[in-house]
Amino acid sequence: MKTSHFGLEVAYSCLVELEKHGYSAKLAGGCVRDRLRGVAPKDFDIATTARPEEILKIFSSAGFRVIPTGIDHGTVTVVKRHVPIEITTLRKDVKGLGRKAIVEFDGASFEDDANRRDFTVNALFEERGGNSALIAEIMRKRKAELFPDGVEWDASKFDS
Repeated sequence: MKTSHFGLEVAYSCLVELEKHGYSAKLAGGCVRDRLRGVAPKDFDIATTARPEEILKIFSSAGFRVIPTGIDHGTVTVVKRHVPIEITTLRKDVKGLGRKAIVEFDGASFEDDANRRDFTVNALFEERGGNSALIAEIMRKRKAELFPDGVEWDASKFDS
């Protein structure tokens, strides 16, 4: 499903809803990559400081369909106007690393969450109305930190 501008409107409405309740929230991962490339995202993910049970409550009250897709991992899918948005609570690893790690939600920052991810588009975040040029600059800096000897940037690795 190609969501284009319509999907972005629903994703932004989710960001607004979370912000209205005092939580930080940003677009995350592949949708940010697609926006950097000038391609209409096919789906949208959001990372937030809201815990899964808070996400369920907020979006149920706001009239969204709510699906507890991966509560143990902090993920809830919300649906409005037939557009699903995956919302995941920020996490930090407390034991192990990555997908198999034992995670903690409390006090995790966007930096904590990005650092637990592999170096892919999964670690990209964009604020509502965000500046894509700023995100690209952060990516370049992160690449330089991780690969100080210089690694050629192969954009094809980011293709869907």
